[in-house]
Amino acid sequence: MKKLFVLVVAAMGVAFGANAQDDVQAIIKQKSDSLSETFGKAYGASIAGVYERQEGLSKTDFLNGFNSIMSADLDNRSYSEGLEVAMGFLKTMSEMERNQGIKLNREKFVTAFIGQMTAEHTLSNEEVMALNQTLQNSVKETADLVQANDPVVKAGVAYADEAIASRGFKKTDSGLVYKVEKEGNGKNFASTDRVRLNYKGMHVDGSVFDQSTDTVTLGVSQVVPGFKEALQMMSPGSKMTVIIPGELGYGKRGAGKGAIKPNETLVFDIETYGIEPPKKEPAINAPGKGGAVNSDRRNQPINPNKKTVAPRKKK
Repeated sequence: MKKLFVLVVAAMGVAFGANAQDDVQAIIKQKSDSLSETFGKAYGASIAGVYERQEGLSKTDFLNGFNSIMSADLDNRSYSEGLEVAMGFLKTMSEMERNQGIKLNREKFVTAFIGQMTAEHTLSNEEVMALNQTLQNSVKETADLVQANDPVVKAGVAYADEAIASRGFKKTDSGLVYKVEKEGNGKNFASTDRVRLNYKGMHVDGSVFDQSTDTVTLGVSQVVPGFKEALQMMSPGSKMTVIIPGELGYGKRGAGKGAIKPNETLVFDIETYGIEPPKKEPAINAPGKGGAVNSDRRNQPINPNKKTVAPRKKK
């Protein structure tokens, strides 16, 4: 009888343990399901915001691509790694076309890739390194050729060459083309200065894409490289016309949702007035430092009456 009681208690213990384990697993599944939903909401909300702010993007096309990958069987490691590598290459191809103007032939790429994967002879590390060096050289040569034959770039080069040849413009080592219209006074502006100025930004065809409607203050180091270089060649009261090639301007991305094209040469008329001094807290109980006012009006701070779109460097 005692032996039977022990067996019954043991059986109850096993059953109780199994039920407790089942309860824990149920809780874990519930937590995982809730986490999955929160994960999806967070990522979905983030990407939805991007698609709301950018033109030319389709949520439907995005979800079609998203679903095709999310429904794939990832239990097979080789298959899932193939998906991952292919997606990485597609992204690389897209970036090369967008940033360097190189449009790769996807069919030729796939054929060469499969051919190398299935070849009887596997390349040594030295052979792979040599092939990668050939690839890098080829990318640079192709990108340079594409850029040199870009109509936007060619128009900018022709405009700058004509300005140098017949209108008295000069060229710096960096490629900035400029003409001093009026000499200023005092020292040239430093990279740490905030300069009071007026400007007008134009395309090489003379059309205006941006200009200040009142005096504005710009940090020398907060503008595109060509504009920064020009300001450091100027002093208070000076006027200059500068021709900024794409690589010293907004580069391969352009700006203003197509207003400034990738690699576009820009022209700026700049007139400077002085330096905006940094704001200083008034000294407390400082003897002999009572309210002196700088009589040089060029150095007095101003408050622009109207905001403008300044030629600032893209982040």
